[in-house]
Amino acid sequence: MAIFDGFGDADIDNNGVPLEETDVDVGPTPPMGLPNTYVPARLEDANGDGPANPEVTSVLDASDTGIRWFQIRGWTGGSTGSNPNAGTGEPKPTIRIVDDTQGAMQETSPTGLNLPAIDSGYAMSWESRGGGSEAAGFFDRRIELGPEPGDEVKVSFDYRLWRDAPNANATIDPVRPELRFGLFQDTDNQLGMTNPFAGRQEDLDNDGFVDDTPAVWGEEGGFFEGDLTGDKGPGDDIGSNGDNGWTASVFGGNPVLSNGGGSRIREELQADRILQGQDTHTIAAPENLNPDPFGTPIYDFVTLDNDKVYNLSLSLVRDTIETPGDTITATLTVTDLATNESWSLTGTEGLEDATSGGIPIPGTGGPQSDSWDYFALRNATSGSSEFDFLIDNFMVEVNGSNAGLAGDYNNDGLVDAADYTVWRDGQSPDSSQAGYDLWAQNYGASLGGGSAESTPEPGSVALAALAAGLGAATRRRVK
Repeated sequence: MAIFDGFGDADIDNNGVPLEETDVDVGPTPPMGLPNTYVPARLEDANGDGPANPEVTSVLDASDTGIRWFQIRGWTGGSTGSNPNAGTGEPKPTIRIVDDTQGAMQETSPTGLNLPAIDSGYAMSWESRGGGSEAAGFFDRRIELGPEPGDEVKVSFDYRLWRDAPNANATIDPVRPELRFGLFQDTDNQLGMTNPFAGRQEDLDNDGFVDDTPAVWGEEGGFFEGDLTGDKGPGDDIGSNGDNGWTASVFGGNPVLSNGGGSRIREELQADRILQGQDTHTIAAPENLNPDPFGTPIYDFVTLDNDKVYNLSLSLVRDTIETPGDTITATLTVTDLATNESWSLTGTEGLEDATSGGIPIPGTGGPQSDSWDYFALRNATSGSSEFDFLIDNFMVEVNGSNAGLAGDYNNDGLVDAADYTVWRDGQSPDSSQAGYDLWAQNYGASLGGGSAESTPEPGSVALAALAAGLGAATRRRVK
């Protein structure tokens, strides 16, 4: 079973309406009737005056619905009310869908920085608007790790630094961009609940003072990090605080400063603020391979090159079943997509472990989770290295005993023509001939009682006709 998001639907919040401003709007309208574009602070176009990057104006693949993405860190300055974290400024971060095929952006063109693009069509852009910006992708179900040893849940995505983003706070070459990401459980069961204070502040009664507005956790953007400014009232803590998660961090930029040593895998146990390094337990870290304890560290991990494209993944595997709790092996893998060279960190942790070195972790109220409801990521600022980036080809995979029905690529409990469409559009876990064969072998099976053995397999002629008909109806997603 897999959930894939390549952003081809141009509908970042999955509300069924593509190309809204919150989906694709990338800046103010420039003069002379030109389309909306990012006018970067760090790179001008070939004429030296911008604009550089065209705004997405069409849907690439309407079936690429993926998951719901929202910023969850509130807004930037402009607040004059009682909660400076829910201000009247811009979303923090601003996330939009952009075209990241080679040459579509000025930075990937021969006349710009001539950098490699992810080159898979559309991608999600992230304009930080300050360090500690945070967004989350919400699933339409709870993802559960199977109960058997070897069962796996894996999250992965392609990543590259966004060098010509409109961010005047960053230099053209950030020194130590640190990206943190992970899978989180809605431990306190608050998804779908309304936080009365999480929405953008507005002057609702025209008295010259801004008022708090509500927002729904998991269904709207807003300030969902919890009550950091005192007790505002019932519901002020609805959001990500108190949720369990498994997280990873990777460093890029200057290899002399980062040297591969800062990356980590951590567990977060009901953290007050997720992805902040609080209420955490480090599971794995790079090893210093230099035998000289006084020499320059040489770590067995990578510092991400700001000019390269990588695939980042976090794999969680059921390792052993024991008393008092199971153990999970977590692996962080970074792959250079140009060379296929990979680096990994691995550590094993007990689900019942709520201590660090035998010392209870503050704020922990129970065991670690083995099921998850959303994915979150944050840019962490080190010094003056605020940075922006893009991600694409986001996927959550469930492998093993609870992976679901073979060939059921849209996870509706039935193997049918809709699953062929998912395979054909490259959104199944295996978009090769083997993935097609798996669908064909199980065509007609269902979790409600049917099976590949009890339901006749479609004949080759019928399959060919079905493939031809569906192929004419919907084009394949750009890869």
